[in-house]
Amino acid sequence: MNLEGRAMNSKISLFNKSIVKSDCKRFWWISALEFLFALLCIFAMISGAEYSNAEIAPKLYDGFMINYMMPVLVLQFILPVALTVLLMSYLNKGNAVSFMHSLPLGRTRLFGSHILSALMLLLSPILLTCLSLSATLAIPDIAERVCLSHIWLFGLHSAIYSLFVCCATTVVCTLSGSMIFSFILTYIIAALPAVAEMMARYIITHTLYGYPDVNCNVKLFLWLYKAPGDATPLYFAGLVIAAAVFLLIANAILKKRALENYGEIVAFPKLKPIFVYCVAVCAGALGYLYFSLIIEHYNLLYLIPFGILGIIIANMLNKKQLT
Repeated sequence: MNLEGRAMNSKISLFNKSIVKSDCKRFWWISALEFLFALLCIFAMISGAEYSNAEIAPKLYDGFMINYMMPVLVLQFILPVALTVLLMSYLNKGNAVSFMHSLPLGRTRLFGSHILSALMLLLSPILLTCLSLSATLAIPDIAERVCLSHIWLFGLHSAIYSLFVCCATTVVCTLSGSMIFSFILTYIIAALPAVAEMMARYIITHTLYGYPDVNCNVKLFLWLYKAPGDATPLYFAGLVIAAAVFLLIANAILKKRALENYGEIVAFPKLKPIFVYCVAVCAGALGYLYFSLIIEHYNLLYLIPFGILGIIIANMLNKKQLT
Protein backbone atom coordinates (compact mmCIF):
# COMPACT_ATOMS: atom_id res chain seq x y z
CA MET A 1 0.00 0.00 0.00
CA ASN A 2 2.82 2.38 0.86
CA LEU A 3 4.61 1.58 -2.37
CA GLU A 4 1.47 2.37 -4.35
CA GLY A 5 1.06 5.63 -2.47
CA ARG A 6 4.66 6.62 -3.15
CA ALA A 7 4.31 5.77 -6.82
CA MET A 8 1.15 7.85 -7.04
CA ASN A 9 2.82 10.83 -5.33
CA SER A 10 5.76 10.53 -7.71
CA LYS A 11 3.45 10.66 -10.73
CA ILE A 12 1.42 13.58 -9.38
CA SER A 13 4.42 15.67 -8.33
CA LEU A 14 5.34 18.43 -10.77
CA PHE A 15 8.84 18.98 -9.40
CA ASN A 16 12.00 16.99 -8.85
CA LYS A 17 14.14 18.03 -5.88
CA SER A 18 17.43 16.89 -7.43
CA ILE A 19 16.91 18.93 -10.60
CA VAL A 20 15.97 22.03 -8.60
CA LYS A 21 19.10 21.68 -6.44
CA SER A 22 21.27 21.19 -9.52
CA ASP A 23 19.82 24.29 -11.20
CA CYS A 24 20.36 26.41 -8.10
CA LYS A 25 23.98 25.24 -7.76
CA ARG A 26 24.72 26.04 -11.40
CA PHE A 27 23.03 29.42 -11.70
CA TRP A 28 23.17 30.93 -8.20
CA TRP A 29 25.54 33.57 -9.55
CA ILE A 30 22.70 35.21 -11.49
CA SER A 31 20.81 35.85 -8.25
CA ALA A 32 24.01 37.08 -6.61
CA LEU A 33 24.66 39.45 -9.52
CA GLU A 34 21.18 40.95 -9.24
CA PHE A 35 21.48 41.41 -5.46
CA LEU A 36 24.93 43.01 -5.72
CA PHE A 37 23.60 45.40 -8.34
CA ALA A 38 20.71 46.26 -6.01
CA LEU A 39 23.17 46.93 -3.17
CA LEU A 40 25.01 49.44 -5.37
CA CYS A 41 21.71 51.23 -6.01
CA ILE A 42 20.93 51.22 -2.29
CA PHE A 43 24.34 52.75 -1.48
CA ALA A 44 23.69 55.42 -4.11
CA MET A 45 20.31 56.11 -2.54
CA ILE A 46 21.86 56.49 0.92
CA SER A 47 24.47 58.90 -0.46
CA GLY A 48 21.80 60.85 -2.29
CA ALA A 49 19.79 61.21 0.88
CA GLU A 50 22.81 62.31 2.90
CA TYR A 51 23.97 65.03 0.54
CA SER A 52 20.62 66.30 -0.72
CA ASN A 53 19.21 69.67 0.25
CA ALA A 54 16.95 70.20 3.22
CA GLU A 55 13.73 70.20 1.22
CA ILE A 56 12.04 66.86 1.71
CA ALA A 57 10.45 65.25 -1.33
CA PRO A 58 6.91 63.91 -0.96
CA LYS A 59 6.55 60.27 0.02
CA LEU A 60 5.53 59.11 -3.43
CA TYR A 61 6.13 55.61 -4.68
CA ASP A 62 7.49 56.95 -7.96
CA GLY A 63 9.62 59.58 -6.22
CA PHE A 64 12.87 59.37 -4.30
CA MET A 65 13.29 55.60 -3.99
CA ILE A 66 12.23 54.73 -7.54
CA ASN A 67 14.70 57.25 -8.98
CA TYR A 68 17.53 55.23 -7.45
CA MET A 69 16.05 51.73 -7.75
CA MET A 70 14.83 52.04 -11.34
CA PRO A 71 18.00 50.29 -12.67
CA VAL A 72 16.97 47.23 -10.63
CA LEU A 73 13.56 47.22 -12.35
CA VAL A 74 15.27 47.51 -15.73
CA LEU A 75 17.32 44.45 -14.78
CA GLN A 76 14.06 42.51 -14.39
CA PHE A 77 13.77 42.52 -18.18
CA ILE A 78 17.28 41.12 -18.73
CA LEU A 79 18.19 38.56 -16.06
CA PRO A 80 14.90 36.57 -16.18
CA VAL A 81 15.36 36.10 -19.92
CA ALA A 82 19.00 35.04 -19.54
CA LEU A 83 18.21 32.67 -16.66
CA THR A 84 15.25 31.04 -18.41
CA VAL A 85 17.21 30.53 -21.63
CA LEU A 86 20.06 28.92 -19.67
CA LEU A 87 17.71 26.63 -17.74
CA MET A 88 15.99 25.50 -20.94
CA SER A 89 19.23 25.22 -22.91
CA TYR A 90 19.28 21.43 -22.48
CA LEU A 91 16.71 21.33 -25.30
CA ASN A 92 19.29 22.78 -27.69
CA LYS A 93 22.10 20.21 -27.28
CA GLY A 94 22.04 16.62 -28.44
CA ASN A 95 23.81 15.04 -25.48
CA ALA A 96 21.94 17.12 -22.91
CA VAL A 97 18.48 16.51 -24.32
CA SER A 98 19.16 12.76 -24.62
CA PHE A 99 20.37 12.56 -21.03
CA MET A 100 17.56 14.66 -19.52
CA HIS A 101 14.82 12.74 -21.28
CA SER A 102 16.38 9.39 -20.48
CA LEU A 103 15.65 10.08 -16.82
CA PRO A 104 12.51 8.45 -15.37
CA LEU A 105 10.72 11.80 -15.43
CA GLY A 106 7.98 13.11 -17.67
CA ARG A 107 8.38 16.27 -19.72
CA THR A 108 5.91 18.15 -17.52
CA ARG A 109 7.89 17.30 -14.40
CA LEU A 110 11.17 18.35 -16.01
CA PHE A 111 9.58 21.59 -17.15
CA GLY A 112 8.01 22.27 -13.74
CA SER A 113 11.32 21.64 -11.96
CA HIS A 114 13.16 24.16 -14.12
CA ILE A 115 10.41 26.75 -13.67
CA LEU A 116 10.51 26.30 -9.89
CA SER A 117 14.29 26.77 -10.00
CA ALA A 118 13.87 29.95 -12.03
CA LEU A 119 11.31 31.39 -9.61
CA MET A 120 13.51 30.62 -6.62
CA LEU A 121 16.57 32.20 -8.25
CA LEU A 122 14.63 35.27 -9.39
CA LEU A 123 12.59 35.96 -6.26
CA SER A 124 15.31 35.41 -3.64
CA PRO A 125 17.37 38.52 -4.59
CA ILE A 126 14.18 40.60 -4.68
CA LEU A 127 13.37 39.49 -1.13
CA LEU A 128 16.91 40.26 0.04
CA THR A 129 16.75 43.66 -1.67
CA CYS A 130 13.50 44.55 0.11
CA LEU A 131 14.96 43.48 3.47
CA SER A 132 18.05 45.60 2.82
CA LEU A 133 15.90 48.60 1.83
CA SER A 134 13.82 48.14 4.97
CA ALA A 135 17.02 48.32 7.03
CA THR A 136 17.86 51.69 5.46
CA LEU A 137 14.80 53.20 7.14
CA ALA A 138 16.97 53.42 10.26
CA ILE A 139 18.65 56.36 8.50
CA PRO A 140 16.55 59.50 9.23
CA ASP A 141 17.10 61.03 5.76
CA ILE A 142 15.83 57.86 4.12
CA ALA A 143 12.91 57.45 6.52
CA GLU A 144 11.71 60.98 5.65
CA ARG A 145 11.46 60.09 1.98
CA VAL A 146 10.54 56.40 1.83
CA CYS A 147 7.69 54.42 3.38
CA LEU A 148 7.95 50.75 4.30
CA SER A 149 4.89 50.06 2.16
CA HIS A 150 6.66 51.58 -0.85
CA ILE A 151 9.60 49.23 -0.40
CA TRP A 152 7.45 46.12 -0.42
CA LEU A 153 5.32 47.51 -3.24
CA PHE A 154 8.54 47.87 -5.18
CA GLY A 155 9.37 44.25 -4.32
CA LEU A 156 5.94 43.04 -5.40
CA HIS A 157 6.17 44.83 -8.73
CA SER A 158 9.70 43.48 -9.30
CA ALA A 159 8.51 39.95 -8.55
CA ILE A 160 5.56 40.25 -10.95
CA TYR A 161 7.72 41.63 -13.74
CA SER A 162 10.28 38.84 -13.23
CA LEU A 163 7.54 36.20 -13.19
CA PHE A 164 5.94 37.51 -16.36
CA VAL A 165 9.21 37.84 -18.30
CA CYS A 166 10.35 34.37 -17.22
CA CYS A 167 7.09 32.68 -18.25
CA ALA A 168 6.93 34.52 -21.57
CA THR A 169 10.50 33.45 -22.35
CA THR A 170 9.63 29.78 -21.79
CA VAL A 171 7.30 29.86 -24.79
CA VAL A 172 10.10 31.10 -27.05
CA CYS A 173 12.54 28.52 -25.64
CA THR A 174 10.16 25.67 -26.46
CA LEU A 175 9.56 26.94 -30.00
CA SER A 176 13.22 27.47 -30.87
CA GLY A 177 16.05 24.96 -30.85
CA SER A 178 18.77 27.59 -30.48
CA MET A 179 19.81 29.16 -27.20
CA ILE A 180 21.20 32.27 -28.88
CA PHE A 181 18.15 32.76 -31.06
CA SER A 182 15.81 32.19 -28.08
CA PHE A 183 17.45 35.09 -26.26
CA ILE A 184 17.25 37.41 -29.27
CA LEU A 185 13.76 36.35 -30.35
CA THR A 186 12.34 37.02 -26.89
CA TYR A 187 13.15 40.72 -27.17
CA ILE A 188 12.04 40.88 -30.79
CA ILE A 189 8.62 39.47 -29.90
CA ALA A 190 8.41 41.77 -26.86
CA ALA A 191 8.98 44.87 -28.98
CA LEU A 192 7.07 43.63 -32.04
CA PRO A 193 3.53 44.85 -31.14
CA ALA A 194 4.60 48.45 -30.54
CA VAL A 195 7.07 48.49 -33.43
CA ALA A 196 4.48 47.01 -35.80
CA GLU A 197 1.95 49.69 -34.87
CA MET A 198 4.55 52.44 -35.24
CA MET A 199 5.67 51.17 -38.65
CA ALA A 200 2.08 50.75 -39.86
CA ARG A 201 1.22 54.31 -38.83
CA TYR A 202 4.39 55.64 -40.44
CA ILE A 203 3.82 53.88 -43.77
CA ILE A 204 0.11 54.76 -43.93
CA THR A 205 0.78 58.39 -43.02
CA HIS A 206 3.27 58.83 -45.88
CA THR A 207 1.33 56.73 -48.40
CA LEU A 208 -2.36 57.61 -48.05
CA TYR A 209 -3.27 61.19 -48.90
CA GLY A 210 -5.20 62.93 -46.14
CA TYR A 211 -4.31 60.44 -43.37
CA PRO A 212 -3.49 62.38 -40.17
CA ASP A 213 0.14 62.38 -38.98
CA VAL A 214 -0.12 60.47 -35.69
CA ASN A 215 3.19 58.59 -35.76
CA CYS A 216 4.18 59.62 -32.26
CA ASN A 217 0.91 58.55 -30.71
CA VAL A 218 1.71 54.87 -30.28
CA LYS A 219 -1.24 53.85 -28.12
CA LEU A 220 -0.37 50.16 -28.11
CA PHE A 221 3.07 50.95 -26.70
CA LEU A 222 1.58 53.05 -23.90
CA TRP A 223 -0.93 50.30 -23.09
CA LEU A 224 1.50 47.36 -23.12
CA TYR A 225 4.55 48.86 -21.44
CA LYS A 226 3.81 50.75 -18.25
CA ALA A 227 6.23 52.09 -15.65
CA PRO A 228 5.62 50.81 -12.09
CA GLY A 229 4.31 54.20 -11.00
CA ASP A 230 1.72 54.21 -13.80
CA ALA A 231 0.61 50.58 -13.56
CA THR A 232 -2.63 49.72 -11.78
CA PRO A 233 -3.43 46.62 -9.68
CA LEU A 234 -5.58 45.40 -12.57
CA TYR A 235 -2.60 45.70 -14.92
CA PHE A 236 -0.39 43.61 -12.63
CA ALA A 237 -3.19 41.07 -12.16
CA GLY A 238 -3.30 40.78 -15.94
CA LEU A 239 0.46 40.12 -16.00
CA VAL A 240 0.07 37.29 -13.47
CA ILE A 241 -2.76 35.71 -15.47
CA ALA A 242 -0.78 36.08 -18.68
CA ALA A 243 2.24 34.44 -17.01
CA ALA A 244 0.13 31.43 -16.03
CA VAL A 245 -1.23 31.16 -19.58
CA PHE A 246 2.30 31.32 -21.01
CA LEU A 247 3.37 28.45 -18.74
CA LEU A 248 0.46 26.29 -19.91
CA ILE A 249 1.21 27.08 -23.54
CA ALA A 250 4.94 26.35 -23.12
CA ASN A 251 4.22 23.02 -21.41
CA ALA A 252 1.78 22.02 -24.17
CA ILE A 253 4.34 22.93 -26.86
CA LEU A 254 7.09 21.01 -25.07
CA LYS A 255 4.97 17.85 -25.02
CA LYS A 256 4.62 17.96 -28.82
CA ARG A 257 8.17 19.02 -29.61
CA ALA A 258 10.39 16.52 -31.43
CA LEU A 259 13.54 16.23 -29.32
CA GLU A 260 15.74 15.64 -32.35
CA ASN A 261 15.10 19.20 -33.59
CA TYR A 262 17.72 20.68 -31.30
CA GLY A 263 19.96 23.38 -32.78
CA GLU A 264 17.39 24.57 -35.32
CA ILE A 265 16.14 28.15 -35.38
CA VAL A 266 12.53 26.94 -35.36
CA ALA A 267 11.99 23.52 -33.76
CA PHE A 268 8.65 22.90 -35.51
CA PRO A 269 8.83 22.41 -39.30
CA LYS A 270 5.26 23.69 -39.81
CA LEU A 271 6.20 27.03 -38.24
CA LYS A 272 9.22 27.63 -40.47
CA PRO A 273 7.19 29.24 -43.32
CA ILE A 274 5.61 31.62 -40.79
CA PHE A 275 9.10 32.57 -39.59
CA VAL A 276 10.20 33.22 -43.18
CA TYR A 277 7.23 35.47 -43.95
CA CYS A 278 7.61 37.40 -40.69
CA VAL A 279 11.28 38.07 -41.46
CA ALA A 280 10.30 39.17 -44.98
CA VAL A 281 7.72 41.65 -43.69
CA CYS A 282 10.15 43.07 -41.11
CA ALA A 283 12.95 43.37 -43.67
CA GLY A 284 10.63 45.10 -46.15
CA ALA A 285 9.44 47.57 -43.50
CA LEU A 286 13.01 48.35 -42.47
CA GLY A 287 14.00 48.92 -46.11
CA TYR A 288 11.10 51.30 -46.61
CA LEU A 289 12.03 53.16 -43.42
CA TYR A 290 15.68 53.43 -44.49
CA PHE A 291 14.95 54.98 -47.90
CA SER A 292 12.23 57.25 -46.57
CA LEU A 293 14.58 58.71 -43.95
CA ILE A 294 17.74 58.91 -46.11
CA ILE A 295 16.40 60.21 -49.43
CA GLU A 296 12.94 61.30 -48.19
CA HIS A 297 11.21 59.35 -50.93
CA TYR A 298 8.14 57.31 -50.02
CA ASN A 299 7.36 54.40 -52.29
CA LEU A 300 5.80 51.08 -51.29
CA LEU A 301 7.88 49.33 -53.96
CA TYR A 302 10.83 49.55 -51.56
CA LEU A 303 9.13 46.80 -49.57
CA ILE A 304 9.64 44.24 -52.34
CA PRO A 305 13.45 43.98 -52.73
CA PHE A 306 14.07 44.09 -48.99
CA GLY A 307 11.28 41.57 -48.43
CA ILE A 308 12.93 39.18 -50.90
CA LEU A 309 16.24 39.69 -49.11
CA GLY A 310 14.50 38.83 -45.83
CA ILE A 311 13.14 35.60 -47.36
CA ILE A 312 16.63 34.58 -48.50
CA ILE A 313 18.15 35.26 -45.08
CA ALA A 314 15.35 33.46 -43.25
CA ASN A 315 15.69 30.38 -45.46
CA MET A 316 19.44 30.35 -44.85
CA LEU A 317 18.86 30.50 -41.10
CA ASN A 318 16.32 27.68 -41.29
CA LYS A 319 18.97 25.43 -42.81
CA LYS A 320 21.56 26.24 -40.15
CA GLN A 321 21.99 24.57 -36.78
CA LEU A 322 22.91 26.84 -33.88
CA THR A 323 23.53 26.10 -30.21
